[in-house]
Amino acid sequence: MHGSGGGGLEAPGEAGDGRPATARRPLDLDTLAAAALRIVDAGGLDTLTMRRLADDVGVGMAAIYRIVPSRQALLSEVLDRVLGLVEEPEPRLAARQALERWSRSIRAALFAHPAAAALLPADQLAGPCAMRLREVALTFLLRSGLSPADAAIVYWAVVDFTIGATVLDLAAAGSDVERADIYARLPAERYPSIVAAAEHTRAQEGKAFDLGLTSLLAGVAQRFPGLDRTP
Repeated sequence: MHGSGGGGLEAPGEAGDGRPATARRPLDLDTLAAAALRIVDAGGLDTLTMRRLADDVGVGMAAIYRIVPSRQALLSEVLDRVLGLVEEPEPRLAARQALERWSRSIRAALFAHPAAAALLPADQLAGPCAMRLREVALTFLLRSGLSPADAAIVYWAVVDFTIGATVLDLAAAGSDVERADIYARLPAERYPSIVAAAEHTRAQEGKAFDLGLTSLLAGVAQRFPGLDRTP
């Protein structure tokens, strides 16, 4: 789903034992995005540099810049590649069920690549995979009878919840100190309710996401009954 560039540029292939092979694979945007995602997955966003990417695919820096103009553009491609992992709901589903599966699949893709997920707040999400996700969700909503204006509002409500909850949960999962431990150490005389609930906040992110998503969609379906209508 990614674009390609670079014309006849090629990157060295690799033999099964790690030695360079005679055959060469095309060097295009998809190849660079895949290599960049591997680097990000292994070491985090800070480890991805254009020099590191060039070394990884076995070409010079000039070859990289002929395909992708900047590190920021490369990061956008990395995130779009992650979004390309999201599974599209089956067309036969009602919009409410489709949006729930769509949201959960986005969360699963981001949890599979947590470092790349950190790019979400600052990215415009204008890549082909992001656009395809948007098109799929809006198609379900419009097909259920919503006006374009209502479909856009519902779409963004689900997107904002899905991305916001997932990014916060990923941040908590990557912390060295669990929130439950922080809450449990607070002075009970000043924060009695927080301390009482502290232990129950441990590993609750998944359950909180489930409750939030199903409640959001139930409320939307109550306002727009067409979301439960199958095609």
